Amino acid sequence: MSKNIWGPKTTGSDGVMSEDDFIAFAIAKVGDGGTTWRKNVAKAYNAITNHDGQAGANDKYPHKGKAVCHVSEGKRGAGNGVSVFFTAKGEVVASIIGIGYHIGSASYHLEWRLPSWDTANSANITL
Repeated sequence: MSKNIWGPKTTGSDGVMSEDDFIAFAIAKVGDGGTTWRKNVAKAYNAITNHDGQAGANDKYPHKGKAVCHVSEGKRGAGNGVSVFFTAKGEVVASIIGIGYHIGSASYHLEWRLPSWDTANSANITL
């Protein structure tokens, strides 16, 4: 079942985000990392829309009682790599709650996160 990503659209309204909306959202939150980074953000969009809402779900840093899933694309570290953290509702709608990148095999630096996502006041998390 395909998953929709809900959030701000480039038209100024909220709704189901297209790939272009998703890339614009990521740029607005963490800045433009360049051509390769944007391609990796597009890959992350596709991975989320095809995600089952279960695989990789983690309860270490839940958001509003929901397990957090993530997808990572590109090389580890700042620059081209991107990790996008999200929750799934009803397995058909995803909400983006954080964007960052890998700093270790299971650790991440969060460049942006929703204030409501409690990561113990840390920009670096390990799952």
